[in-house]
Amino acid sequence: MNEKERDALLKLQNSRNHKALCPKAVERVFLQALARYPCLKEADKAARDQLHQIAGAFLRTGEVKRARNLLDRGAPVEALLALHASTRERPGWREIYGRIFEKAAPAHVVDLACGLNPLCLGALGMPCLGLDLYAGAVELVNAYAARAGWPVRCEVWDLLGDRELPGGDLVLMMKLLPVLERQQSGAGAHLLARAKGRHKLVSFPTRTLGGRNVGMEAHYENWLMDHLPEGHRVRDRFVQNSELFCLLEDTNG
Repeated sequence: MNEKERDALLKLQNSRNHKALCPKAVERVFLQALARYPCLKEADKAARDQLHQIAGAFLRTGEVKRARNLLDRGAPVEALLALHASTRERPGWREIYGRIFEKAAPAHVVDLACGLNPLCLGALGMPCLGLDLYAGAVELVNAYAARAGWPVRCEVWDLLGDRELPGGDLVLMMKLLPVLERQQSGAGAHLLARAKGRHKLVSFPTRTLGGRNVGMEAHYENWLMDHLPEGHRVRDRFVQNSELFCLLEDTNG
């Protein structure tokens, strides 16, 4: 990068909308935009548009403030989970994880693009390392887990970078793979192959945001079978609350 490009990147990383995102992820998106657009102004706009799309999955500023207030008041974990779309749409998480733990018997879980989901695992007494692009979620989970005394820790991480992923007995990718595929073709399949764990739990939405059934369950199940890593099998499969869950097992030993 030349000096103007480095200055543009620093402004992007420190802007109000992006300073809470993993700096490495912002840099990656910016460099990809530079490779596509020779004009710096166009590349900067393209990077901002993509980052806006990525950031749409996170807690908004008002929700972060409410979450911190709930944390300070010692609110139950369910109150915080209700603030984030992914965990709010998964009210039966205790039953879901009870079923998965019975089959996978993990001693340690790694949660990719975790959001607030590690709080569910902490409430169940399951040690967990969560990785997320958004520092706001990481800080909230770490603060709540520390106060509750749970074996849960989160780190800011760019899952599409080249950094080696930590391994676990069970790796979670909840509604993540379709999001990555929309950001970058092949990214979801690549992460599925890179993730290191004897068991991997992936999930997909089965209905649109408006609640319509348009064949998403069959579509994503077919996609998964087409991209199943070598040596993996589907150990369990079920649908709950408009979410398809597939527990994969690595039989390579």
